[in-house]
Amino acid sequence: MNLLSSLCIILTIALSSCASVEKVNLPKRGDITFVSESDGTTKIKVVAAAESYDDAVKEAEVYAIEQIFFRGLANSQQRMPMIGTGESSEKSKNKAFFDDLFEKNRYKSFVPESKPIGSVKYGQGVQVEMLVTVDHRSLRRDLESNGIIRKLGY
Repeated sequence: MNLLSSLCIILTIALSSCASVEKVNLPKRGDITFVSESDGTTKIKVVAAAESYDDAVKEAEVYAIEQIFFRGLANSQQRMPMIGTGESSEKSKNKAFFDDLFEKNRYKSFVPESKPIGSVKYGQGVQVEMLVTVDHRSLRRDLESNGIIRKLGY
């Protein structure tokens, strides 16, 4: 009897100490750092995460463009946001444009180069560090021709 009660106590302790593994959500976006500029392009180092490597790469590229659109890049000629700081209002006001740009991958025409620096695999996803080059001159012309921003000097 003593053996049976000892076994039950050990089993109870062992089962109660088993904790369920909680899924940790990775932040979708991390650091963004200006690297260099030349002739209408801006090179940016971006950290982003998603469930798959390809999704994380897309997240990094989109993050770089959204940074230029709505927040600007410190220490660059793109210090001021290209569109403005009201990201959610601009996206809802111009929903068709942004859906076409990001959901249909049209943004890729403004990213001439995107190179991975490194990646880390997590249990539920992948975090990548990328060097993303954005053609901000063509991006500005596209925004102007679609009526998202006004032409400079007009």
